[in-house]
Amino acid sequence: MFPLFATVNGIIFIIALLAGIKVWKSPSTLGSPAREYFSFAYLLAAIYFFLHSFTEIPISNPLTIQQINIVSKFFIFTSIGFLVAASLEIHKNEKRKSIIISSFIALSSGSILASILTFTPAKIKTLENTFFYWEPGGEQWTILFEGILIFIFLLIPLLIFFWKGSIVTNKDMKKQLKLISKGFSFLIVSILFNFVILPIEVSPVFSLLVASGSVIFAAIGIILTVKGFLYKGNL
Repeated sequence: MFPLFATVNGIIFIIALLAGIKVWKSPSTLGSPAREYFSFAYLLAAIYFFLHSFTEIPISNPLTIQQINIVSKFFIFTSIGFLVAASLEIHKNEKRKSIIISSFIALSSGSILASILTFTPAKIKTLENTFFYWEPGGEQWTILFEGILIFIFLLIPLLIFFWKGSIVTNKDMKKQLKLISKGFSFLIVSILFNFVILPIEVSPVFSLLVASGSVIFAAIGIILTVKGFLYKGNL
C-alpha cells in the first residue's frame, strides 16, 4: 500500500528545507535578525515534516511512531515561535514581544505535556486498501488544541505584515510585505487542513483531497513568504 500522508509530508519537508537554506544563504540575511529567525523557522519545520514522512515508512511499531509524533511537536512549535519572533522583530515592540513569546512557550509546553499525559500508541489506517497512514495516538482534543494554537499564533505575523504593508509608502517594501502576508494566509489554511480538518473521518476521497490541499497551500505559502523576504525591500 502507498504511504499517503508520509508522502505528503515528505514533499513539504523538501520545500521547507530548500526555503530555509535559500534564505539562510542569502547575502541579505547577514545582519538581519528577522531573516535569520525566518530561515531557522523553515529549517525546524523541515525537521518536523521529515519526522512525519521518511520515518513513518520503515517503522511499524505504533509506540515508536507516537513517540516520534510527540518529539516532532517541539520542532513545529519552535518553528512557529521563530516566525512570530521574526514578525515582532520587524514590529519592534520589545514589551509585546516578550509577552507574546512567553505566552506561546507556556501554551506550547502545555500542549506537549498534554500529549505525553494522554499517550497511547498510534494507529495505522487504510484507505480503500490502497493508501495507509498513521493516526496519532492520544486524545483528539490534544491534536485539535495543537492546531488551534498554531493557527492563532500564525495570525500574529499575518496581521503584522498586513498592517505594515497597508501603511508603508515605499513601493518595494509594500510589495514585499504583501507577498509575505499572502504567504502566511496560505500557511494558515494549510495548518487548518492538516491539524483540524484532516483528522475528521468522512471518506477516503475526502481525506485524499484534504491532504492534497494541505500540500498545495503549504507549498504556495512557503514560496510566497520566501519570495517576500528575499525581495528588494528593507526588512
